[in-house]
Amino acid sequence: MRLLVRLLIGAIGLLMAAQFPPVAQAVTTYSVSIKGTVVCDWSSDAVQGVWVENLDGGDKWASWWAFPGRSNAAYYSVTVTATRPDPVLRLDIGCGRTSSGGWRRTLLTPDFRTRNGYPENRRCIGTQTAANRARVCKPSPTRTLTYNTGIRGYCTWGALEKWRSFVGSYPNITGHAINMDNSAKANGFYVSSVPHIASMVVWNTSGYGHVGWVTAVRKTNGRVYFDSFDMNVGSWVDQAAGITTGFNQYKSRTNIPWDTSVHAFIVAPT
Repeated sequence: MRLLVRLLIGAIGLLMAAQFPPVAQAVTTYSVSIKGTVVCDWSSDAVQGVWVENLDGGDKWASWWAFPGRSNAAYYSVTVTATRPDPVLRLDIGCGRTSSGGWRRTLLTPDFRTRNGYPENRRCIGTQTAANRARVCKPSPTRTLTYNTGIRGYCTWGALEKWRSFVGSYPNITGHAINMDNSAKANGFYVSSVPHIASMVVWNTSGYGHVGWVTAVRKTNGRVYFDSFDMNVGSWVDQAAGITTGFNQYKSRTNIPWDTSVHAFIVAPT
């Protein structure tokens, strides 16, 4: 009798399992958008494309456009679907074109972990004849400091504070704004002629010059513009002392036309 009951219970269990299969667990996915500037290491190698390898989801092409007059530099953006909010990605940057129409070289960045909305700038350094291979494709965070080398209230102090907020430390960059790009180069930082999000933009103009923090880059009707967050912007209060009505205050500025004769960009490591 007991055996019969057990067999009956087992049969009922099998019948219920057949009618009500296990419910599949839904997989959570995340949309992660990144953007930035990529630079091929040889000026004659125009950017041909940016392929995004996604170790936590699907791979895809990034949208991009080349900087006018600087075809080896391009601004890209992409949104990937990933199984985690901080996926590991890699950029494959096509540089130069062969006679048959293919990429002459593919510069492979090291894998990096990122998050939604984060700027990811990559500059790949190598020799012109090198084939596909991994590169150190980001600025090196060299020569950092624990203090701000600027004077509080001035544009230099404000830009260096924005750098610290982004990187976590101050760069060893000194002098008036007009000298900061030269100081950065001397201390091993990457200084570019094209706009990068998360960079300090130097205005190499007369007097003390000016410096701000780049927050956006765009191209409209064939011309490139950038936005910046600057301190000490306004009309003069004491020109000899370099003090304006915006002293010790930040101001957001938009649609600043990129001018290669004036602007230099000190790129923060990402």
